[in-house]
Amino acid sequence: MPRLLNNDPSFLGKIYYNLKIIDFLRYHRNSEAWHWICECKCGKSNIIIYPPNLKSGHTKSCGCEKNVKHGMCGTRIYRIWQGMHDRCYSINAHYYKDYGARGITVCDEWKNNFNSFYNWAINNGYSELLTLERLDVNGNYSSNNCTWATRLDQARNHRKSSNNKSGYAGVSYHKETNKWRAYITANHKQIHLGLHDTIESAAKARRDAETKYWNK
Repeated sequence: MPRLLNNDPSFLGKIYYNLKIIDFLRYHRNSEAWHWICECKCGKSNIIIYPPNLKSGHTKSCGCEKNVKHGMCGTRIYRIWQGMHDRCYSINAHYYKDYGARGITVCDEWKNNFNSFYNWAINNGYSELLTLERLDVNGNYSSNNCTWATRLDQARNHRKSSNNKSGYAGVSYHKETNKWRAYITANHKQIHLGLHDTIESAAKARRDAETKYWNK
């Protein structure tokens, strides 16, 4: 009997633990390995899973049933852990295209274990004023590639969005006026920083705004 490949249509609809296989994805461009897109029974999230992890029971849900006894689901540090997980594995997440779609993952130690992440965070400088940052923006979330930083530090190290053409975060070409537009997002609102004759001037306006709005 021929061995089933992980993108064999017969897998569609199969349920392992709390997850149902709904589609296939070649997760890494240069790899022949197929991953499964699974729907969690909680209805909140679709996640990408390496098939052996699902078959073995290493991953049983989107994370909704993990660590339910820690009593920290409403805390900021738990939201950071959940956001990290969603960016890498939930195809519905707003920033998935810049994380999971690029092959960025969460290390096995943290992926399905909030307590492990929590212990690392507390022992490595976590503060309500700091955010989680990857030292290598093309690397994975792991203890040797993560640190806690101010929002300004993180923004300056952040990978520019995939549609950025100017080479500067928060700077874009304004075709109608033949000028460079500068902008920044603060408090969930985009703030216009003016139109500039040169890209250097627009970039400076952006840097000044980072200090004003983020270094607080």
